[in-house]
Order: sequence, then C-alpha cells, then structure tokens
Amino acid sequence: MCGAFHPGTKESLYDLPVESYAEFTEKYQEFLVSTWGHRLRFFSWLPVTHDMGTSLSCVILRLVGMLCVPLFFGCTAFLMSPVDFVSAPDLWLAGMSKFGCSFTAAPDFAYALAARKTSDDLVSELNFEKVMACVNGAEPIRPATIEAFLQKFSPAGFEPWMMCPAYGLAEHTVGVTGRSSEGRKPRNPRIIEVNQRKLAQGDTVEIIMPGAKSEGAMRAKLIVGCGEPHQGVIVKIVDPKLLHELPEWRIGEVWVSSHSAASGYFRCPVETASTFNLHLDTADGAVSGDRTFLRTGDLGFLGDGELFITGRLKDVIIIRGCNYYPQDIEEAVERCAAVRKGGVMAFAISTVNDGEGLGVAAEIQSKIFLNPFADLAFAINPCIVTTV
Repeated sequence: MCGAFHPGTKESLYDLPVESYAEFTEKYQEFLVSTWGHRLRFFSWLPVTHDMGTSLSCVILRLVGMLCVPLFFGCTAFLMSPVDFVSAPDLWLAGMSKFGCSFTAAPDFAYALAARKTSDDLVSELNFEKVMACVNGAEPIRPATIEAFLQKFSPAGFEPWMMCPAYGLAEHTVGVTGRSSEGRKPRNPRIIEVNQRKLAQGDTVEIIMPGAKSEGAMRAKLIVGCGEPHQGVIVKIVDPKLLHELPEWRIGEVWVSSHSAASGYFRCPVETASTFNLHLDTADGAVSGDRTFLRTGDLGFLGDGELFITGRLKDVIIIRGCNYYPQDIEEAVERCAAVRKGGVMAFAISTVNDGEGLGVAAEIQSKIFLNPFADLAFAINPCIVTTV
C-alpha cells in the first residue's frame, strides 16, 4: 500500500495509527476528506475479466484494484456493464458526474470514443469538480485523444491534471508507472515531440525543441509520458538482443522488477523461463545479483525518470532497416475521411523478395463503401507516406 501525502505536511497513510480494519477504513476516509475535501468513489465500466478491471494500480494514491480497493479501503464503487458503455459511452461520464466519483480508468479508445459521442448539451450538465484521476492505459496513449477529451469536457470542469497516463501489464498485477503528485494535484500529462526518423532508426531519442522544425525537413512525432515508476518498482530499458541496460533516451525493451511481478505462466515452463526471473547486466557492468526482472515485450525509453512507450517488440514492422510502429500507421490511416475511426489494423506482410512489407486493413465508412477500391487506396496512401 502506498501513501498519499497531505499538502504541506509529512503525514501519510503510513502514519495513521490503527488497531482494526474498521478503524483503518474510517481514518482513511477522514484522511481523504482532509486532503481532497470528499470521500473516495470509483466508477468503472471495465469487465472484471480484464486485468485493468480487477487490479489497476491507480496513479495518485497507488490503489490496487477497481474491485479490491473499495472493499479494502471502505470506498464506494459504481459498476456499469461494458455492453452499456459500448452502446452509450456518455453514460460513463454521466455516472461519474451524477455520483460525484473521484476515480475511473479505461483504455485510450474509451476516452476518444466518449469525446466523439458525448453531445454538447450533456457536457453542459456534467460536473467533474470531484475527479482526482482518470487513468489512461492498457493500450497506446494518443496525444490526440488527450487533446480531444480536454477540449470536449473542460466546460464541465475537467482539468488537464485529471488525465493520468499510466503503464502496466497483467504479469505485473498490474501497474508499473504513473504520475506522482506535486502537492495536492499531480502535474499535467507530459507530451514530448521527437524526431520521427531517429525513432525509426532505433537510435537515441531526439527531442524537437520549439522552432527547430523550421531548420530542416525533420518529421515530428508526439509521445505521451506514462509517468514515473511506482514506489518499490524498478524499471530498466534493456537491449533486447544483447540483454544489457541502456541509458536514458535510448529505445529498448522495458524490464520491470518488484514484488508485484508474477512468478510465471501457469503450466508454461518455456514461456516462463524466457520472461520471468531474469538477471540483467546493468549500465555499470555489474550483474543485477539477487534482483530479478520481468521482460515486458514492450519497447520504450526513460527520459528524466519518466517512462515513454513506443510500441510492442513483436509488432514492430521493419522495412528497409527502419522500425515502424503499427499504432502510428493506424492513426495516420484514420485521418482519411473515408476510413471509420477505430477500424484500422496495420501489420507486416512478406514481399516477393522475402522481405517485409506493410499491410493495412481498414473499415470504410458505409456511405462511401461503393467507391472503387483504387480510389480509396489512392486516398489512404498519402496519409501513410506523410507520417512514416
């Protein structure tokens, strides 16, 4: 259990003297009221069979479990069917507002969908003044999603610091990184602009400073930071082939070490041996000793102590020696007016010369479905070329 610090004091949850569970839950709620002015309430539409739904490590208070937390801490939780969310995404936010909820969590697509499907009339009726954190994770986090969500719901009192990008995985049950608090409110999400070509080459990440794009024809890519490692969690960036630690601003595989990591896959000894309880050659040439690590299979880099995820190791599409991430291509294709949002998949294909090429499957808007295929391909191709 991690503590939430009261602004201006050194008191934390660790300092609460308790002798029983009932006394703990009551003092915990009193602690929240003194810090935030209200008791903690959760709202979730996530299916309980999903790891984010059953054991999410929330960013601000480091709470574990959208279901376990309310039981352990004596909080209130409001649960909504995933089917209802898909049919009416605005019910999620209407419920948050109606019941004065503090926390929620969802994948990036849910925030994008809610921003598109919520009417301006409903936004005028919402009130997010009690929101402490809306955790965004479990899939690539798009800067465009954060921007669209803030633009849509800022009239209802939603502030940038309320959006909390995070990173985790089921094998770590589940949270790895999140944003730390500076006083009562956490800082805003960190979004950096990097050189797209350097990223494709797998080289050191090059941040594009304001005004730098005018100096050359470099292509830029925005990446959302997923926060710093939670208390007790160690994150390393590792060369996936040489298995040694890489310095900050170098892209590699994310390795994680903490007591939250699982011990292996059930009845899968081969996969367990290659993923769990691994030793690491650290940056100073030493071996990690008794500390073991979990290989996440995700690619990213550390910058100023914050984790940035660039893609999935197994999903990287390599064309003529350059690395391309499927989510970047999918987002580019979605900019085409003919393509349905959320209906794109990018993947690697084999070419006639036994090389690797790019394949894209896109769902077309029903109103233009009868257009000739060549015309649709002609409209989509420039979206890809100008991005990668």
